[in-house]
Amino acid sequence: MRIAIAFFGIPRGSAVTMPTIPEHFIEPAQALGECRVFYHLYQQD
Repeated sequence: MRIAIAFFGIPRGSAVTMPTIPEHFIEPAQALGECRVFYHLYQQD
């Protein structure tokens, strides 16, 4: 199975959410099949 995980938008709460995403989201997806992660994030000035 091929799985795509996409992140899009403004990473406002990323300091809180990013540490848990690999353990609770990406690793389980990788256990199911080929997994690729894509992102398009905006940098706020």
